[in-house]
Amino acid sequence: MLNSVLEAARSAAWGVAKLGFIAGLGGLPRWIPFLDRLAERRTVIVPSLPGYPGALGHNVLDNHLDWVLAVRELLAAADLDGADLAGSSVGAAFAAAGRAPASPSYLDPSLVVPSRPDSLTARRQDAISAMLWLGLNPDNTPRTQILMPPLYWDVQPTDAQSILTALATAIHAGLAVPRPLSALVTESEAAAVGSAPLEAEENQRGWVGDHVTTDIGQQVGRLWGLTAAMTTDSRTGLTGLQYTAPLREDMLRALSQAVPPDSRAGQAQQRMDGVDSTVNDMFHAVTIVNPGGSYTLATETSPLPLALRNDLAVPIKVRLQVDAPPGMTVTDIGVQELPPGYLPLRVPIEVRFTKRVAVDVTLRTPDGLALGEPVRLSVHSNAYGRVLFAITLAAAAVLVVLAGRRLWHRFRGQPDRADLDRPESV
Repeated sequence: MLNSVLEAARSAAWGVAKLGFIAGLGGLPRWIPFLDRLAERRTVIVPSLPGYPGALGHNVLDNHLDWVLAVRELLAAADLDGADLAGSSVGAAFAAAGRAPASPSYLDPSLVVPSRPDSLTARRQDAISAMLWLGLNPDNTPRTQILMPPLYWDVQPTDAQSILTALATAIHAGLAVPRPLSALVTESEAAAVGSAPLEAEENQRGWVGDHVTTDIGQQVGRLWGLTAAMTTDSRTGLTGLQYTAPLREDMLRALSQAVPPDSRAGQAQQRMDGVDSTVNDMFHAVTIVNPGGSYTLATETSPLPLALRNDLAVPIKVRLQVDAPPGMTVTDIGVQELPPGYLPLRVPIEVRFTKRVAVDVTLRTPDGLALGEPVRLSVHSNAYGRVLFAITLAAAAVLVVLAGRRLWHRFRGQPDRADLDRPESV
């Protein structure tokens, strides 16, 4: 075998248990701090895989089986038969495959090995080797393994075909048995043990700041409150849940691990800026139309006319909150369904004074979320409207009677008492 073995020079003591470390992504061109920690208690041996720094022999390996056998022979030559083995995660190997290699943010920084200089073929072989490693070592536990590529996996058809073909070969050869995810989840819940929460640091690679997560929590609450007030549009069949779903999905995308770690925080903030602006626009799309002038009430029980506007694509249930001054009683008209467009309303009120007052009107959802901007109406009320109306009618009746009597006398040629004090014409 034209392969070399790099052995830890900083091991705790010769004679302690051996530990083999399979590097994978780009080999191990330099000693990393992670191995120093391992070498404090174990004798660490790092075989160099064929074709990676410090090793040759890759040009005689024709297929995946040749690579697997070559690694097995390498472990035997390094006296690692039966020894404990460690390696980089399968997810890390998958992430390194394809045209845009990357290391997952959950991978410890000490395990990150630059993969950019490697060829597509080398990264593909790393992914396949990591996937098959557990199946070729039946003594290692636990035996359950989830193979999950990164969310954004830019692999070529050749890469995907090779990885899936190798997985199918392992299943047919009895090295792996596919299991339903539901069964795995059930077993995991039954065997779950409490663990301390992970403490993330703000300088961690791929970290999304607390201000973004706090903003998401606030906007999710506002958006669900607005969605709860929406109803189904009878014309289009669009529901409130469907109408606001893109915004909730955008907030979820802000936390996506598919974005490269170095630009994740910036893109998360950018997405949330757009969500914040859109949610605010939706709350201001349902408003009370400001008349701009003043209302004059004919009587003390004249209703207060209002116009509501809905620029959303679905109907929404609203409730009016009228802050009336002392001496004015407002009747609650309850929850109103406001369709897209305009809706005129007449709010019953009763006043007990004669003066000009300001009335503040606010539009809210049934659960109390404010919609639009509050409107201040200038209202001129007259508490004696009925009395004045009755006096006006009585005066009009008297005028009609007098005018009729005068015409009656003229038609009959009789003088009218109203004409007695006038001088006779010459």
